[in-house]
Amino acid sequence: LAYEMDPQKHILTAYARKAGVLDAQPSGALSIYPNAVEHDIASRMLGTSQKWAALHLGPGNVVGRTVPTPLLAAVEKHLKSQGWSVLWIQAGAYSVHVLAAILQQCKLFVGSDSGPMHLAQAAQIPTVGIFGAVDPQNRLIPGVPYFRGVTAPEREVGGLGCHHVY
Repeated sequence: LAYEMDPQKHILTAYARKAGVLDAQPSGALSIYPNAVEHDIASRMLGTSQKWAALHLGPGNVVGRTVPTPLLAAVEKHLKSQGWSVLWIQAGAYSVHVLAAILQQCKLFVGSDSGPMHLAQAAQIPTVGIFGAVDPQNRLIPGVPYFRGVTAPEREVGGLGCHHVY
């Protein structure tokens, strides 16, 4: 509960402080290192396409954390019309390291504020994180111009940011 007990701080800062390893904002350097076997699995899955986009609905039926399927279906349709190949990421379908290897071969991630979104940031691919009641500034690595948080305008969602206030 490191982040949940200190939600006004960036998520990495909260966890690092709880672990006693950092007392500053994250620098933008996240790393995960899949091995050769995990990279091979990802390469066999993705084939030869050079423009893969990964889409992720989120953790399931969790209000405020799951992206509506029609929204990502519209994103998929648009991307395919622009020549992209699209991979839908399903929770639990891959080990963390295989998923990291897959995302390292993708050129774009669009999806829920989630573990796969954080792996996409570690892979340093352009990332559009879709957020509910959480401030994207506290989840996306700061200062990286190709990471974007998208959320409903506050006037449309009365509880926007309520996680941080609560």
